[in-house]
Amino acid sequence: MSIAKRGRITLLALLLTAFSMQAVSAAETAQLVLRSQQGMVSGYLHDGTRIVLGRVISHLSHTAFHLWGDAQHSDTRPTAYFLTGSQDSRHQLRVRLESDNGYADDKSGGGLILPTINDEASFYLVIDGDQNVIADSYSFGFAAATTP
Repeated sequence: MSIAKRGRITLLALLLTAFSMQAVSAAETAQLVLRSQQGMVSGYLHDGTRIVLGRVISHLSHTAFHLWGDAQHSDTRPTAYFLTGSQDSRHQLRVRLESDNGYADDKSGGGLILPTINDEASFYLVIDGDQNVIADSYSFGFAAATTP
């Protein structure tokens, strides 16, 4: 008799460290608010499964927010990233940044553009493609900037 084990996926930066909050100048910061999905378990995960809900906030005048991550990203898809397990580097997790109103930043090296003059905008970190995820700790740092 075989018993399948299901372990928790710990998303370190998803528990949550915004590695950098970039801004127009040192005195003007964009704030990131991140909330990880509770109860994530290893196993088969479907494309588009939300693992983090985020908001970027700035009360400064702007036309858009630029959001990006610190992980290795795809050369062909600016919002897609590859995460490596901290316990075993063979463990991989593919994720992407998404928003209802955003678009990929294919001009300045990757990430997501959230065009808005509003003080805040929402985004998601989601599973990129159906995949079998091995239990491990995966780290992803976020950064944001305002666009004048």
